[in-house]
Amino acid sequence: MKENKVISYFDSLGKLFYAVAAVDKKIPSEEIQTLNQLIEEYWTDCDALDGITARDPAYQIIATFEKLFRKETSSIIAYREFEHFYKNHKAFFTKSAKYTALLTAEAIISAFDKKNKSELQILIKLKLLFSK
Repeated sequence: MKENKVISYFDSLGKLFYAVAAVDKKIPSEEIQTLNQLIEEYWTDCDALDGITARDPAYQIIATFEKLFRKETSSIIAYREFEHFYKNHKAFFTKSAKYTALLTAEAIISAFDKKNKSELQILIKLKLLFSK
């Protein structure tokens, strides 16, 4: 896997996690803090991809999330861009990567109060996407 593909992979995850956080049209600081913790806990320590360590590219998740947040990008657009990347690069998304992405998405949603209808819908949508 080439380095630019790895960056694109982590960029797509940033779009996914932004879409999840923004689906209810508000992103509390607790969700951002949870994302940052999970990047450190799960994504920076993932195995090297074709000789490229994941530590630095994993921070692309945060950079992409912050860029979308600053631009006030809609959750729908961010999710569609993630979905497009996923469908065209399924090989990147191992069983472990899908599990960790779902775990991260659920943790972001659970970081602040209870899950609402729009948050539950995006989780179901993601689970269906990953099952195809």
